[in-house]
Amino acid sequence: VVTNKAMRVYPNPASSEAQVVFNAVSAGKYCIRLVDMLGRTVKEYDGMSAIGDNSVTMSLESIHAGLYFILVYEGGTVYTTKLVVKK
Repeated sequence: VVTNKAMRVYPNPASSEAQVVFNAVSAGKYCIRLVDMLGRTVKEYDGMSAIGDNSVTMSLESIHAGLYFILVYEGGTVYTTKLVVKK
């Protein structure tokens, strides 16, 4: 697991949406998961990445306030960071 080396999330804290930016070394499939503190996946995005920076807007409208982890699975690597959701 790589922490905060090749991804960033803003704004943080966030309320209605968060931007997840990650750097892909090769084009291919990715999966982004928003995980609560109990380890439950509460939101998931799948897509195809391009080489370089990729940006995904994550809607937080139906997400309760609290501390979450964002995990990006891309190219055999998992990137992770924390996200605070405020309402």
